[in-house]
Amino acid sequence: MHLAVLFCLFFGKIKKLIFLTMPLSLL
Repeated sequence: MHLAVLFCLFFGKIKKLIFLTMPLSLL
C-alpha cells in the first residue's frame, strides 16, 4: 500500500474518534 493511503485511513479514524468523543466532552 502507498504511504499516503495509509495516512488518509489513519487520519480518517482519528477524525471519527474526535467526532465521537467531542459531544461526550461537551456534556
